[in-house]
Amino acid sequence: MADRCRCGLPVDPPEDTGPHWWPARDPEPLPTVRAVALVGEDAGFLRAERDGTGWRTAGHAAAHPGYAPARMWGELGVCWAGTEHAVVDVTGQQAAGR
Repeated sequence: MADRCRCGLPVDPPEDTGPHWWPARDPEPLPTVRAVALVGEDAGFLRAERDGTGWRTAGHAAAHPGYAPARMWGELGVCWAGTEHAVVDVTGQQAAGR
């Protein structure tokens, strides 16, 4: 079993995760990727959605999504415990999580 972070998510993505990015070290994905979530996170609970100014937090756990400033790509991927996690494309899941 993979090591788990204090937040409950895997520290390293499982082998079957598919395409994923480490925002602090990987370039931003193509514009077709409109939403990302930490590997293992429910996209309806918490995700980042791309807009014209950066990435905004969305989902049930998003704090003030309409007012929080957008973050840059390299700032994504860090959980509440301060651990860097990989992110995955959840573009197809974002509408269901609203």
